[in-house]
Amino acid sequence: IENISAPEGDALRAAVQRGAPPILLIFFAAVGASLRLDALALVGAAAIALSAFRLVMIRLGIRAGLRVSGISRDPANYAWTGLISQAGITLGFGSIVAAEFPEWGANVQTLLVALIAIHELVGPIVFRQGLARAGELDATAPRPLMVVSNREPYLHNHNGEGHLVASPATGGVAVALDALMRERGGVWIAHGAGSADRVVVDPSDRVPVPPENPSYQLRRLWIDEPAFSAYYGGFSNEGLWPLCHMVDVRPQFRSEDWAAYQDVNVRFAAAIDEELAVPTTPIFIHDYHLALVAPALRARRPDARTALFWHIPWPYPDRLRICPWRQEILTGLLANDLLAFQLERDRRNFLLAVEDELGAEIDTEASEVRLKGRHTTVVSVPIGVDFDRIQRIAADPALKEEQERLVQSFCLRAPIIGIGVDRLDYTKGIAERIPALDAVLTQRPELRGRMTFVQIGVPSRSELASYSAIENEISHAIDTVNRRHTVGGGPPAVIYHRSPLTIASLVALYRLAHFCIVSSLHDGMNLVAKEFVASRDDEDGVLVLSALAG
Repeated sequence: IENISAPEGDALRAAVQRGAPPILLIFFAAVGASLRLDALALVGAAAIALSAFRLVMIRLGIRAGLRVSGISRDPANYAWTGLISQAGITLGFGSIVAAEFPEWGANVQTLLVALIAIHELVGPIVFRQGLARAGELDATAPRPLMVVSNREPYLHNHNGEGHLVASPATGGVAVALDALMRERGGVWIAHGAGSADRVVVDPSDRVPVPPENPSYQLRRLWIDEPAFSAYYGGFSNEGLWPLCHMVDVRPQFRSEDWAAYQDVNVRFAAAIDEELAVPTTPIFIHDYHLALVAPALRARRPDARTALFWHIPWPYPDRLRICPWRQEILTGLLANDLLAFQLERDRRNFLLAVEDELGAEIDTEASEVRLKGRHTTVVSVPIGVDFDRIQRIAADPALKEEQERLVQSFCLRAPIIGIGVDRLDYTKGIAERIPALDAVLTQRPELRGRMTFVQIGVPSRSELASYSAIENEISHAIDTVNRRHTVGGGPPAVIYHRSPLTIASLVALYRLAHFCIVSSLHDGMNLVAKEFVASRDDEDGVLVLSALAG
């Protein structure tokens, strides 16, 4: 990097940080050959011959080193596979030679680029095989993961007839992580919230999921009252949630809620310790409910590998000072090896906070925070949706039948259909969205009877006063719009559905809609927007997206 001009070096550093080897390969070749990417074709035979000679010399050097060092030969015999990809300094040297000696340096540079192209393409493949043969990597073995969250991906409940019913959790994050766990396998630890959750677990509080095709284990943790209300409703959702969202709800922090939050986080750490059969299994912790799990786990498993994804915004430092236990929260998060935020501004706010509150050392180049001998990498990496799964659903012939069912169920007779899909929360802007629809129908009366808006609103945290108030406000606003604008005998202006839909039903609804509104007042990431776009491979439909949707 030092041997390449500053702008190109900055681009290379950015690519390294994003971890994009294919981009790096093209970058190396383009810089080294001054965009002459035909270098390999020009000098291919010579480059292959030199590559073979280089590999022979590397292997001879390794053998000589093994004899001198006395290291066990079995795994070390494959050490040469890690020495194939060595490109940076060579390219820098080639660029300088080509610039200083234009009459012959360009030819040398072209040969070097061809050599590097071979080694960078072949090297990682050979190195992976070397690791596998040395017993340090099983290329065919599953790579189990441990996910830890407050919300479980599947709930078991008794329906009105007393039958046991398994249903997936609502929310795009649960769907995205479920897709990851279906692929990787492992254990998901979460609070058991279903009315029949205890009925289906084994003596170790485990149940295989998904119900239709089990591919990983769900370990349920039982958090009884009043601890759950204090930890979840109190500290998490009356304290941290409004603290992190710029909306007009005052955060409330109570010492009894803080005590419950600490205790529940320790219990999650104990469950991880019990389930962690392989010490190197990555542990993926999620969200603001579990900020103190990592330090509690480190007391039991100092070498545990943990990452925490903070899904909601991070407040700027002055607002963070509202929280009396901000330093404990910051220190707890820094006990992770990796800490991720949705947005770059949230990452910056966090770095400002740890520097201001804890005096931590910030390494901007490496995106690292250093505190008391620990290094934590802090990144911004927005979460996504399971695009492949959505595409499979969209291409399934059964989708048409589901669309017809929804048309009948929701009485979707209007030629223009709009949708909103939200958890009932004051940050989602639903209470602002409904009056906007009222204004449109008032200004454009010809749309009455021709446009129906379907609002999917799933109740959440209804026991909290701020949430029950917003639910009542939304219901009242929808009733008002329907009284004003529904034409006699025609479809209602707004259809309000308060139960969650399956992902298949959502995709069907997304593809029926002419427009989708995401009107967040402040979000870390609103996955409805991505689900809507992923569903519309017909390239039709309009997404109305708030600038504050994260």
